Amino acid sequence: MNNNFWNRNNNNNQRNQQASSSKYTLQMESVPFDKFHFYLPKIPPTWKLSPIIKEAYFRKTLEGVRSVHTAPPDCHLRLMETRFPFQHLKQEVQRSLQDLYDTKLTMSTQHGNIKMTNRKAFTLSRPKLLNAEGKIIPLPDPPNQVLTIGIRQRARFYSFNVSIDAMAAFTGNPSIRSKVSNIPMEREVAINIPSVKEAYSRDNYVAMIWNASNMVDLMHPQLTSEILQDPTQFIHQVEIINGFYPSIGILIRTAGSLHTHVDNGTFFKQFISYYERTVLDIFIPMLQEEFMAGASTDIGSLTEHITSKRQQFIDPTTRKVQSLSVDEYYQDFTNTLSILQGEPTYHFDIAQTFWQGLARDVKEKARAHKYTPPPPTTNETKQQAENRLRKVKEQAII
Repeated sequence: MNNNFWNRNNNNNQRNQQASSSKYTLQMESVPFDKFHFYLPKIPPTWKLSPIIKEAYFRKTLEGVRSVHTAPPDCHLRLMETRFPFQHLKQEVQRSLQDLYDTKLTMSTQHGNIKMTNRKAFTLSRPKLLNAEGKIIPLPDPPNQVLTIGIRQRARFYSFNVSIDAMAAFTGNPSIRSKVSNIPMEREVAINIPSVKEAYSRDNYVAMIWNASNMVDLMHPQLTSEILQDPTQFIHQVEIINGFYPSIGILIRTAGSLHTHVDNGTFFKQFISYYERTVLDIFIPMLQEEFMAGASTDIGSLTEHITSKRQQFIDPTTRKVQSLSVDEYYQDFTNTLSILQGEPTYHFDIAQTFWQGLARDVKEKARAHKYTPPPPTTNETKQQAENRLRKVKEQAII
């Protein structure tokens, strides 16, 4: 008797679990956010969901967010934060990328947050000296030569190539690193060269006793030929000279002039866009791990869950019959079915399964129109099976 009691109890628990999963459907809604509109699953009333429902909710939310390509990465991330109960993850991601960009610094020093002296994340190469028009001034060869007054007088900008690899600076969980595909950001950037006022003779370039007529701007004497060969050393030396980290930007031509200037704002926006895209790329697998923690879904249990779906079912809480429209039932059925999108084929007849789950009066109405679902063809593809499923739904609505 004891064995029978426990068997009955276990069967009742399984039926209640199945009913609980069946009663919750992923209903979709239009969500306005940051001047964009997203089509997402409604937030469930409780996060105590079965692994199958959790996976379906996560997948459909991510698909809906990513489908709005015009929204920037930060918008995607903030929206994802509102759809899941994990508000700490963004800060955790940002801490793991602190060697790349420090979000704690104030907006007044935001251009200085990009610390290109970090050799893990930033690869600097191909240094160049440029004049006021952006034309190249050849660096001394050999590199230990003393810079001439002519070079120091003409040099206005220091330019170099930078390759930014955000994941090289990532200090978080190594298992997350393998799930992030990150393409480095490549740019040619420039820095204004610090200068000093010096007096010299135009005849022999020998420094003279101060005379206002002979004072000119020359590249700072601490920026030696050797330092110019290494962009990292150059940045470090400029920081010592100025007393603060230099602003780095893109060299552009000044409107209505032959001269050029360093545009810090444009480069900063490009960098922040890359940074925010990386934060989002790391955030998503971290969120998935947190959300699905302790949950596992195998094909057998998923198939059983799909085949148990019904257009009409008993709510285990109220013990009352709940009914879905054909469209709602189809949406719930295909939402769960989407978890199998990585499988090469369906291991059961999805069209016939959907038909069996329709309410009796709906099937009788379809039969009155002399309709019965056609069987699958030999070697039916997933696309053909889905087309057959859609036709069953269309016939059920007629």
